[in-house]
Amino acid sequence: MAIFINLSPNRPGSCHRQESARVPTQAPEAKVGTRNHSTESTVDRFPPAEAVREWIGEGLKAAGGECHRSLVLHHVARRAGLPATPGLEAWMIQAFESAAAAGSAPYEPRFGPGSHRWCLRRP
Repeated sequence: MAIFINLSPNRPGSCHRQESARVPTQAPEAKVGTRNHSTESTVDRFPPAEAVREWIGEGLKAAGGECHRSLVLHHVARRAGLPATPGLEAWMIQAFESAAAAGSAPYEPRFGPGSHRWCLRRP
């Protein structure tokens, strides 16, 4: 359904609804033996884990020391020049959790393991 606003001088500001018929489109059939480069794994394009750990710390500092991990994901994605995809998120979470568990990073999960809120370690 579409809404059109008529701004003609005869009827200023009048609105009316007009039904629009939508023609269903069919998805193109997948060809056997072809590769879809848009959906291929990009794990080989992810930055090294050390860089991701550093960018996580920068993202937390920029957010005031504590924030939801999705904000950190967007910071890391901008730094890496990649879209914020679920694959990048999984890569970042793995880097965060391994560094936080080892105690080698200046950050930790705010409410314990599995927490979606991350923070810098308090002295």
